[in-house]
Amino acid sequence: MIICLLGISYSGKTTLSEKLVQRYKWKHLKVVTTRLPRKNKEPDRKCVSTVEFKKLMKDDKFALCYRWVDNYYYGILKEDLVKAKKGVWVNNIIYNPTRLVRVMKPEIILLDPSREVTLKRFMSDKRYSEDMFVKRVHSLNEYKGSVSKIKYILDTSTDIETTFEKLVKLIEDNRIVSKA
Repeated sequence: MIICLLGISYSGKTTLSEKLVQRYKWKHLKVVTTRLPRKNKEPDRKCVSTVEFKKLMKDDKFALCYRWVDNYYYGILKEDLVKAKKGVWVNNIIYNPTRLVRVMKPEIILLDPSREVTLKRFMSDKRYSEDMFVKRVHSLNEYKGSVSKIKYILDTSTDIETTFEKLVKLIEDNRIVSKA
């Protein structure tokens, strides 16, 4: 089973997925990306050069491959998707999940903080502008309307511990994973 946390940048995807992995001993479904690594280690990412990524594409190694707003490539390797058929895996997504749903058939939980909270978090990162924020909100709103597989929506406007408690309750109350 694969659980995908879908949300705009700074909605809590990475932190919450890491907490799920720690609590339930689940695994991260790694995303291969050309994005530069963040300062904090991201166990759900494998950062590679554009040349390496294009070679993986040419060698048909990806189950899913796409490009995001900031011109970085992202992909999920076929071999990792095969491994994900056993156990519970967590994946973070900020891109259009339509193909992901078709290929992986995950349970999707939309992380949806208030616009004000998200803008504040987003603008704390000097790499981003308010214009970029507006584009990402627009894209996320389009995805919300196009993906009928989104059954769960979680407001992530509160602190991370409170949000995590709400996420655990959502997973356990809805029996998203029988072993949770």
